[in-house]
Amino acid sequence: MYDLVVIAHFALDIITKNGENKPLRLGGPPLYCSIAAKRLGGRPGIISKVGEDFKEEFFLFFSGNNIDISGIKRCKGLTTRFKLEYKGEVRTEFLIAKSERIEIQDISEQFLDSQAFIISPIVDEIPLDTLKHVAKKGRGSIYLDPSGYIRSIAKNGSGRIFLTKWKDMADYLQYINVLKASVSEIEVLTNCNDLKLAAKEIEDLGVKIVIITEGSKGSYIQYKGEFFHIPSIKCSNAVDVTGAGDVYISAFALEFSKTKDAIRSGAFATAAVSSKIQGPGVSALKTRNEIEELASQLVTHISTL
Repeated sequence: MYDLVVIAHFALDIITKNGENKPLRLGGPPLYCSIAAKRLGGRPGIISKVGEDFKEEFFLFFSGNNIDISGIKRCKGLTTRFKLEYKGEVRTEFLIAKSERIEIQDISEQFLDSQAFIISPIVDEIPLDTLKHVAKKGRGSIYLDPSGYIRSIAKNGSGRIFLTKWKDMADYLQYINVLKASVSEIEVLTNCNDLKLAAKEIEDLGVKIVIITEGSKGSYIQYKGEFFHIPSIKCSNAVDVTGAGDVYISAFALEFSKTKDAIRSGAFATAAVSSKIQGPGVSALKTRNEIEELASQLVTHISTL
């Protein structure tokens, strides 16, 4: 049995920060969610498709961290690639290449025995039929990061990504237990810039827990008709924010499976992110005990709006 299975593409990211180019590096939800889950004491699994350019050393990295790689399938062509341009907390994305979609036949039965499934498309690679299959056959709760469903590619050949309305949202959300989105994403999903009303709209579509992240301003949780604000933990040295949302949803899923306490889980996820951003990748992520201690301190600062 798995504690968490993440279903999404990897990404080979070309990153530019404030005009400075960084080396090509591996990214995407399968990386950040699985490594975070492992660091926090969970047993993660990965279902993904990659291209012929996905290096053998990447497979060795995951197997070396005792993460099951049997659900990663190599296909013809390239692994999904992005160019990410950062200016402060503002990120502009460009699609360079896209791998094959993840279909029902790509999901082995063993992966359906999991306490949580993180559906986290980055470029519309998970069809509705695949989501339905996981929701109906899988044992655990379904978590969704919808960013890949609301990304469109500019038609001018630049590959620039912009957010657009998700026309089939209601068809997908009927299978979702927990949704996590950024402020800009939730506004696109609901066409509403009042976060409390936007969260309520998603909840009314059947989603039990709605999470909205806002970077250094913290996060918001809509749960059982109430709207909570969880402040961020101040960090004077934010080295790397890439993958912060993936770490948040992974930490939240692990903690909620354990405690069934959405607010405590939000504090735990916030504490995990505050440590993750202090180093590249997830190298700075603290131990579960350290994060639990930070979360306990943070709980007293959570407010109802």
